[in-house]
Amino acid sequence: MSYILAAFFVLALVCGGISGRMAEVSAAAMEGAGAAVELCLSMAGAICLWSGVMTLMERGGLSEKLARLLRPVVRVDYYREAFTFPVSHTRVTFDKRLSTGPFPAGLFDLSPGIMALDDEREILEVKYDQILPDVVRLLLAGVPAERSAISKYVLCRRFDLMK
Repeated sequence: MSYILAAFFVLALVCGGISGRMAEVSAAAMEGAGAAVELCLSMAGAICLWSGVMTLMERGGLSEKLARLLRPVVRVDYYREAFTFPVSHTRVTFDKRLSTGPFPAGLFDLSPGIMALDDEREILEVKYDQILPDVVRLLLAGVPAERSAISKYVLCRRFDLMK
């Protein structure tokens, strides 16, 4: 990125020299430098303020308490198959193997969890903007399902493994 900026600067100098407008190029460069210094000073002030606040929080033990307060409460894992239909922005999803467990050691930790639903049960979600297209309605007509509002978070939270 610095090479590109340097190339533009050299190009501006060359064009200013050729066109005889070197005074305007110099004035613009000085104005830009002044704005850059002003920005750096204001950013340095904000960084110093935040560093001071964080130091005070660490000394008072507040950062540890805040970290404990903001830790994840529950892990919700599931496999999703999603299908979309362009009419009315229709989306049909099948969520299966809903599980929960202690929060993983890392983002890609695949340790098994506790099944929050029976293995055979799936959560079918149908979302659309205004009207459900007839094609989708006919496809779903033969699906044995119980219509309900369900929260995967609540299903997993009931195990309360994080305490």
